Amino acid sequence: MNREKEKKSIKQFDEWSEDYDHGKWRWYFNLSYKNAVSAVTKLCSLQDKVALDLGCGTGGLMRELQAAKIGKYIGIDISQKMVDIAENKAAMNKLPSE
Repeated sequence: MNREKEKKSIKQFDEWSEDYDHGKWRWYFNLSYKNAVSAVTKLCSLQDKVALDLGCGTGGLMRELQAAKIGKYIGIDISQKMVDIAENKAAMNKLPSE
């Protein structure tokens, strides 16, 4: 990705960050997170494991991982504003995160 496109992407996701959890597609994302964690937990236990979420956005997957007793959550995203929201969620839910 060239630097100009990267800057545009960061700006767009930063702008979406405040409303991201309340948008019209949120129901779809929540269902996808539940299905993803459910599929993985059928294969192995996530209890006390570390999860790396690339493109974490505001940390929507984090809640489902917490329910699966994940030990630590690491979220990475191009938008620092989205990461800040995810970090606030982790702190409110007492989930160890980076």
